[in-house]
Amino acid sequence: MSRSSDQQPFQVIGGAFQPHGQFHGASTQLGAPWDGGWLMGDVVIAPVADASCAAWSARTREAIAELPSSCGFEVARPVRSADGRFVVSGCKATFAGPWVDACWEARPDQLLFVAFQWERLMADCLERSVVEVPPGVPGRVGCAEQLAWGDVSVLRDGGVVQAVEEFLPGGGSDADASWASEALLRACDGACALVERCDDGEGQGDAPQVVAHVDLSRCVLFSPSERRGGAVAGVADALVTDAVCALRPAGYSAAVVVADLLVASADPDTPEGDVVGVLERFSLVDDAAFYALLSRALLQRIGVYALSVAGGAEPSAAVEDAFVRAVEDLSLMVDGLDAS
Repeated sequence: MSRSSDQQPFQVIGGAFQPHGQFHGASTQLGAPWDGGWLMGDVVIAPVADASCAAWSARTREAIAELPSSCGFEVARPVRSADGRFVVSGCKATFAGPWVDACWEARPDQLLFVAFQWERLMADCLERSVVEVPPGVPGRVGCAEQLAWGDVSVLRDGGVVQAVEEFLPGGGSDADASWASEALLRACDGACALVERCDDGEGQGDAPQVVAHVDLSRCVLFSPSERRGGAVAGVADALVTDAVCALRPAGYSAAVVVADLLVASADPDTPEGDVVGVLERFSLVDDAAFYALLSRALLQRIGVYALSVAGGAEPSAAVEDAFVRAVEDLSLMVDGLDAS
């Protein structure tokens, strides 16, 4: 977290959400799980990429938070403005409260538990009209979702460059394609080949659709270990900070989590994770349908990175090499499935 030395514009906007008057004192900027927002008191004020998606997320989190039964995790409650709005001047407000010290941790089993519980909960809420169908996915994740769930054949052999640049301001007409390194193109080609191989030409149009969380790893925080009091670690210590959702085949939320785990375990700068062990514990290691979802989830994560560097972010050779190794690792898993 970083502390601001002068007044932030968010403090002015924050006054619209603060029921007890204006914010006072220095604000503290939080990380990606809070959308880079500013903590003011016990409320986080953050910019939104799409007002309709942000409002849907807020309504959904508000509805889940008010359910009488526990789903095994908590959701971050939205804060309404004085006139009842969830978005004011392109910003949202979220109650941080006791979760202000929560942090991201590499706890794949718990993340997967949350992923499956999320889809079960959303299916029940959708059936009972507690929540609505999401209007779309905002920002780069939404663009990457379009790439991953579209015709992936157009992304191969460098086609991803044009596809990504079409999402840039101006349609990428003046874009510099130097962002597309050999390793990144190789990873994209490999992921596309896996999508085509796992779908086997059939696609997944007939699979049951659920309200899947397509960016769950970024949006889950865990309470500090010292607050758990030595209790058995469990997902009750987990908080979902945002609802970034789309209608996808059941299991896609977990597939995105595993895709992130694959990339992390392939990066030599991060602790190696036992991906196969996690899949075995959740009875996914021999699930062909899950590998089809996982291949698209991995392509989505590659797409998010590609959109980021194409938009001007600093590229990382280590991350790009990790994508290549993640694709190779997943290919070996699919080989094992075909051989069994």
